[in-house]
Amino acid sequence: MIASSIEEHAQFTTTVVTSAVRPRAAELVVVSLRGASPDYVGVSQAGRRIATGQMRLLISNLVRVKRILPGEFQQQLPRKFAKRFLPPTIGEYRPTPRLWQEILAILAAQAPGTQERIRNLARIVADTQRPKRRIRGGLEIFERDAIASALQTWRGIPFRKRILRSAIPSEQASLAPFQSPREVLEDDMRRPSAVTSRN
Repeated sequence: MIASSIEEHAQFTTTVVTSAVRPRAAELVVVSLRGASPDYVGVSQAGRRIATGQMRLLISNLVRVKRILPGEFQQQLPRKFAKRFLPPTIGEYRPTPRLWQEILAILAAQAPGTQERIRNLARIVADTQRPKRRIRGGLEIFERDAIASALQTWRGIPFRKRILRSAIPSEQASLAPFQSPREVLEDDMRRPSAVTSRN
């Protein structure tokens, strides 16, 4: 069913136990159609709860990756991570943050262009998680006008103009001073995600 849904719609839905998977609003996942060998990297989006302790996920934006047997995958992992790589043949599996980085790195190196496609998926996840920008105006305009009026009353028009010219627009302060957009993207790729195996 999942394979046919991927072939027809390039996406599929699955149900998980929230306590076991702890699904996020959006995250990268590795999908295995048969056993524990990877077939795709995609974007998982949390849907509605369908029963107590269960949630439906939509897996989309699938990028095909080279299938690697679990034993071969372990051999490509650094020794300290190899013994922690224990994906189930059926069900979900969430590796540690560092192991997740190693898994993505191995998958990205299997074929030309795969790394960039996985980075594009990470950008999709980052865009989904970014807070929606407020509509320009509204309360922010009223607050700015109130401050401007107070400054003018206190020190006069020239002082008000000088202070307002030095103000930083809110759009320019969306990132922490020590973070670049690339660092935000790379931070998202470092977060551990789920590996989903479906037969």
